[in-house]
This record gives sequence, structure tokens and C-alpha cells, in this order.
Amino acid sequence: GYSENHRFQSPNYLTDPSLLQKPDNRITLEWQPTLLLNNVNPSIPIRFFNNDRTKRFRLIVQGITANGKLIYKEEIIQ
Repeated sequence: GYSENHRFQSPNYLTDPSLLQKPDNRITLEWQPTLLLNNVNPSIPIRFFNNDRTKRFRLIVQGITANGKLIYKEEIIQ
């Protein structure tokens, strides 16, 4: 099927400090479905605001290489 891309909504405490007054209980902290790594951009920094309770992060990377090989990597980061 077809699914339209939507921008992931995440609080930006730098542009809206009033958000600091509300609890942040998000489970998914960041989602970027359209990153492209290549020889020009071999790495991309990912920045996000943490929620109020997370001490460890589960990082999941999924993708497809230029040759059609599926990529999956999952890691816990403390």
C-alpha cells in the first residue's frame, strides 16, 4: 500500500520554553524515516530532546543499501 510521509512531531524546548512545564512521557523520542547515507554524507548527526524518565535508549536502525540489501541494527545506549 501507499502511506504518505508525515513529519514526526517532537517538542522543541528551545523555541517554546513553556513546554518545560508539562510532563514529557513520550516513548518514541525521534523518528527520521528518510535519512540518506552515501559517500558525500557518510554520517548524519541526530539530535533530539529526551523525555523526563529515560536513562537508556534503544536505538533501532533499518534501511536498504544501494544494492537492495536490508539493514537492521538494534542497540541499547546508556
